[in-house]
Amino acid sequence: MTHIEDPMKVMADLRPTDLERLARDGYMRHRSDDLARLAVDAIGAGGARSRAWPGGRSRPMGLWRGHRGVLAVAGAGLTAAAAVALVITTTGPSPAVPSALPSSAAPSVPAASSAARPPTTAAPLDAHAFLLGSANVAAQSPVTTGSYWYVKERDFTETWPQNKTSDYKPYYASTQETWTGATRTRTIVSEDLQFNFATPADKAKWQADGSPKLFGPSGTYGDHGPVTNDYNFGADAQSDIYALSMTDARNLPTSAAGLGALLHRKFSGLSADQRSVGLGETLGYVAYVFEWGQKLLPGPVKPAVKAAYYQLLASLPGVTVAQDVTDPLGRTGVDVNAGTEDNLIIDPATAQILDVTYNPLRPDANKIHNPTLSISTYPIRAGSTITATTTDTIAYLSMGWTDKIGVPAS
Repeated sequence: MTHIEDPMKVMADLRPTDLERLARDGYMRHRSDDLARLAVDAIGAGGARSRAWPGGRSRPMGLWRGHRGVLAVAGAGLTAAAAVALVITTTGPSPAVPSALPSSAAPSVPAASSAARPPTTAAPLDAHAFLLGSANVAAQSPVTTGSYWYVKERDFTETWPQNKTSDYKPYYASTQETWTGATRTRTIVSEDLQFNFATPADKAKWQADGSPKLFGPSGTYGDHGPVTNDYNFGADAQSDIYALSMTDARNLPTSAAGLGALLHRKFSGLSADQRSVGLGETLGYVAYVFEWGQKLLPGPVKPAVKAAYYQLLASLPGVTVAQDVTDPLGRTGVDVNAGTEDNLIIDPATAQILDVTYNPLRPDANKIHNPTLSISTYPIRAGSTITATTTDTIAYLSMGWTDKIGVPAS
């Protein structure tokens, strides 16, 4: 364990290349695979903690969304100069499990009820009506409290081989648990880790390449067991454009008008640099609101806030829905999108978020980082299936309040 006098230095160390950029430039997603490998090299060298994922896509960082961000991989990159008391415990390899866990592994985010779901042959869903209906369902959820917000998720992510350039596409499937408090955070990463390939031909190419180790969620190469990371900072230490302290989360507006006004003020306050997302593109308000959905829907906010968010989505231009969309775990929900790269898959029976999946919109981006991606998959249409090797997807298994770090929400 390393103790440093300045506990906020870790945030400053990570912010220029990871935390702030991931949040600020949440839509800079189309850099080449080489950038991703350079980022990993920097981590391994103990240098700048850059976190460019395959295809160059960065993501907004919410501390209770510890997936594939600084909290998930800091154990591999923090050096003695890191300003955090960090404990890493490797508990050994976990037993093999299917890359798509059964729905029984998700007690707090159950599979959508087929009885409540319109059949594929029914008339297409109206986006406005679906979102307002979801708001009504969300508003009826019980209000709960606790000291730590717990999230369990199954991540499906494109990765890359060690010290190799390749024309094959490996992926990993891994479960992560995160406990976020005001001043403390714990993550357990690399649970039930499995590596997969987009096609049998990709796997054959990998084997012909000598089966090199693949990069995993713990920030190292190879199939490692679960890794536990403890940090002496939490939600109140965030400093990016999606920052939300526990106090702020408890006091968010519970009306669509109030929430919309808050997000619009935040968006209007962004600098030109903060709105720049690369390749000459600029972050727009609709995309910004969708990014906040990844913070609010799986986050420690009141049910009324989630209801307000659904109402806000219903008021946005260009929002579409697609029903009977199946995620990598076999659960079925309704996809919500507005021509952005982020797709929110919602359980129509409970209004819980099931997944966030990322839509590589542009053909040039598809060709750069996923030439095997079927153009029939995106944009997502009714009846689509998002597989474990389609694109990056976060499948939420469970979430809720708990009073003790390390104890899942009941």
